[in-house]
Amino acid sequence: MKKIITFLILLIIPLAVHAENDYKVLTHYIDSEIEISGNLRVKEMIIVEGNIEYFTRTLNYASFDGVWDKKEVNLDNGPIYNGTGVYNFAASAYTYNNEEIDFNNLNANVKEYFTELSPKKVGDKTYKITKKTGENSYNIYYKNNGKTVIYLEYVVGDIIVSHNDVRELNYTFKNLTYDAADTYLRVLIPYQTDSELYHAYLHGNSKGEYEEIEKDGQIYGIFAHYPNTKKEINVRITFPLEQIAIDQGTNHSNVDALEEIIKIEDKKLQNKKTGNNINNYAKYVIIVVSVMYILISYLIYKQHNNILNFVYLTLGLLISLFNYLFKANLIYIYLILIIPILIFIINKLKKKER
Repeated sequence: MKKIITFLILLIIPLAVHAENDYKVLTHYIDSEIEISGNLRVKEMIIVEGNIEYFTRTLNYASFDGVWDKKEVNLDNGPIYNGTGVYNFAASAYTYNNEEIDFNNLNANVKEYFTELSPKKVGDKTYKITKKTGENSYNIYYKNNGKTVIYLEYVVGDIIVSHNDVRELNYTFKNLTYDAADTYLRVLIPYQTDSELYHAYLHGNSKGEYEEIEKDGQIYGIFAHYPNTKKEINVRITFPLEQIAIDQGTNHSNVDALEEIIKIEDKKLQNKKTGNNINNYAKYVIIVVSVMYILISYLIYKQHNNILNFVYLTLGLLISLFNYLFKANLIYIYLILIIPILIFIINKLKKKER
């Protein structure tokens, strides 16, 4: 009997711990600035709601696969764009009381920074680092119930690439898997510019939008908003050479890159437009086919044929699959699967009555 009770307790404990860390991410703010040294300084504010014991954020310094061999220059997301590490990490957390958010001062309400977790003193207001290839994972420990702010700041080292004609940032903010209702991103370059060498490209979910930040006719960065981000946001910016004063640690391609970069990004934009057009076309096709599917349901019902009904169900599954694959986002389409199931149930009941 004791063994059974002990076994049940062991089963319940992890479930209880998991239940206590039950929250949703409301808003994610990311403020980043390219430093004249070629690093990217980042501040993040993540607002969550619910019961929290710890929060995990994985920060990458490698955006693309592989290690650059210092020879081959792949301007289409090659390893030349990877940084050297995540440095100067700091974390904090506090209860959020709906204070106004100032992008210029995200750490305005931070009272204290947490210390790295010590095995001898495990407790609240600490963090733990797990290092992997290309990224570091941070567990921030803070117990709260309600709305909580998780604040992070860090530096991505040597992330700027130097070409013969421009400097370039090509960095991906990865692991944004929280399904935050809103993600706001700002990226600033070292100095304002009106140079034709400046170009900016962002890649995130299709519903995102961004604008260039201007002052007195000069650009000094970009501001973006992405609703319901589930994965990552890629930022690519080219800017004049003189904006990086210290470039000893940066990767040097030794090629004229701007023209090729523009071609690559224009092709991506064209592919995205083509993909959107295909998805829109597929959306209308799915609607028309679904209407026809519903209309023939009466004919399927009158046949009283299980094999035919199975084929009908299979067709419904294919329509639902296309709805998912082409990202038509027609949630109500999945309801058509109810029809063949109902036909099967009704036919079976009628068979019993006979």
